[in-house]
Amino acid sequence: MSLSPVNRHILIEPIEVEEEEQSTVLLPEGYKVAPTEPYTSVKVIKVAEDCQQRFRALRGLTIVVDSSMIQEINFNDSTFCLILENYVLGVLE
Repeated sequence: MSLSPVNRHILIEPIEVEEEEQSTVLLPEGYKVAPTEPYTSVKVIKVAEDCQQRFRALRGLTIVVDSSMIQEINFNDSTFCLILENYVLGVLE
């Protein structure tokens, strides 16, 4: 299943960063810790056609976004991550 973003959204893929575990607390399987960093880097998969021209050229690049503004959508056993173009802070080169 694929998702085509609309309404100035950008389909992204979070870049997983391995963290050292320093705790011995057992958590349920699938438990996710809320992001502690205010910004994260993500890979651009697709860009909505109504995004500004400069954002349409970002496909395949790595960008920095506001972590708290990433929208995770679960639908029919698929997970999609979207961010509004307003929350793109920069492009990593």
